[in-house]
Amino acid sequence: MPPAPWSPLLIAALCEDWVVGISLTVASLPVLCLAQTIHMQEGALPRPSISAEPGTVIPLGSPVTFVCRGPAGVHAFRLEREDRSQYKDNYDVSLVSPFLSEATFRIDSVSEDSAGHYRCIYHKASRWSQHSEQLELVVKGEDTTWALP
Repeated sequence: MPPAPWSPLLIAALCEDWVVGISLTVASLPVLCLAQTIHMQEGALPRPSISAEPGTVIPLGSPVTFVCRGPAGVHAFRLEREDRSQYKDNYDVSLVSPFLSEATFRIDSVSEDSAGHYRCIYHKASRWSQHSEQLELVVKGEDTTWALP
């Protein structure tokens, strides 16, 4: 007996890498293939970048500004610390160029507690991006040890 025109094998081939179950109906095929096409076109959002101004080694009590950059159309950036236990969202996103947006996060006076690893993510099209690379902030204090003669 020849296979039906819409056998599961044929459906799997039409939808490329989808694994299709036997209980599919002919009517559900276009919807599944469309969903797969949209998913493949969306893909993962590109990673943002992170930098620190004036740099990553900051004297105790001095200011530092983290700059998170991503593609145009970003709704919000998030600056995360270490294990994501501390974070801050910024909805004040600036369009730097037709293809690039950014947000800044300022610490007015760094302390020893400010030192650590930071990274950014952004929110666009109802989803969060991948994380940026980690940036390590080093806080340098004045040497208060006494030299004895």
